[in-house]
Amino acid sequence: DTQGQVVQGEANVQLQAGNHHVLTGIELSQDLLARQHLSYSVNPALLNTSEVNINPLAKRYAAFVQDEWQFASRLALNLGVRRDAASNELATYSPRMGLVYQIDSAWTSKFLIGRAYRSPSAYEKLFGDGINVLSNANLRAETLDTREIVLSWHQQAAQSVQLSLFDHQLQHLIQQVDVNGLGQLQFQNSGNAHRQGAELSWQMHASDEAHWSASLAQNHLPSAAGNLSNNTPHSLAKAAYTQTLMGTTQLCSELQFSSASQYLWRATPKHLPSRTLANLTLSLPNLGWQGVQGLLRVDNLFNRAGNDPASAELLMPGIPQRMRTFTFKLDYAF
Repeated sequence: DTQGQVVQGEANVQLQAGNHHVLTGIELSQDLLARQHLSYSVNPALLNTSEVNINPLAKRYAAFVQDEWQFASRLALNLGVRRDAASNELATYSPRMGLVYQIDSAWTSKFLIGRAYRSPSAYEKLFGDGINVLSNANLRAETLDTREIVLSWHQQAAQSVQLSLFDHQLQHLIQQVDVNGLGQLQFQNSGNAHRQGAELSWQMHASDEAHWSASLAQNHLPSAAGNLSNNTPHSLAKAAYTQTLMGTTQLCSELQFSSASQYLWRATPKHLPSRTLANLTLSLPNLGWQGVQGLLRVDNLFNRAGNDPASAELLMPGIPQRMRTFTFKLDYAF
């Protein structure tokens, strides 16, 4: 049983001074309720466990500033930094830089570097029964350092092509591990992961009613030992087509292929085969009554079987994915 309530707010200021466009601001949030409760209908001692009831309330603070500097007619430099802090956690700094060169009216190149992070959740850090699952108050945030070179081409609003070369390094990867080989599990910062690759994407508006898009990404994992748990396919291809029907109704078809990948389950390498998925979505923004909207979606159209990686606390290494699923959604706004 999980319950949560939070109050949050933000404020920002924009300044324009010559060739500089500065944005700065703050964000604040306060948990009012963050309860995680695990109870049993029988005495927990009979199940070799104990009842869990935690309510870790946290305050979070963030401040950021960025400056977009157009220092030449075709060159712009974007610099920024963000500081995040929370109660009982170390402050995290996330810098970023982007250099943009407008080659001509159609071609643009970019060089981007930055850092992002993910703090451990209350479940990963504080949840534990002291027997089968151990909490870890010293769990650190994951950090992701990114470097990217982008070359893009635009044909007015009709068509665009983009090539991206990237290098991602993930430090302090959060994983659930068996701490003593006897099934006692704990989330720990258990290593790093490194990913390099390229992505080519294309978009085309064939008309006001038809839109095509496609992308192909190739990933290279230099340090195999650190990436087995990453569940990253070497190849990922996507395609989508959207057609507007009868004015506002839209039909969208999606196709995705992912190559085979590997991951770690209880320190054992596991293999996921390649998979192809197709989805269809029919959006009905006007059903004849003001404010009434509908959506009909079919996921896994070809009914392909597959598994998602399971965490170490589960008894099997894979979680079966949903087979063909139909969803109908009806909204009324007033």
